[in-house]
Amino acid sequence: RMKWVLWLLVILSTSALIVLWFWEVRRKLREQHSMVVSARSQMEAFEKRAAAAVSDADVTGVLQRSRSIYHQAAENYNAVLKKPLIYIPGRLMGFAEEPLD
Repeated sequence: RMKWVLWLLVILSTSALIVLWFWEVRRKLREQHSMVVSARSQMEAFEKRAAAAVSDADVTGVLQRSRSIYHQAAENYNAVLKKPLIYIPGRLMGFAEEPLD
């Protein structure tokens, strides 16, 4: 009977560890992905502005900076996703790499 209780404790503690692991991975990836989505929407807004104002050097400069910000955010997110302890749970939860262009 004591053996059964010990196995139950092992199963419960292992399950709790896995749940906490996935919870933390999800939190980290959602935070990083949120930055990528925000940077992408800002970049797309400036691309529309740049298309409307073709010869405006200021808009072109801002567009280049927003592309750079998106690129950095996507690189950081992809680097976090590739970490060994994050990759498997992240993929199982549906997170995928972001394009860098």
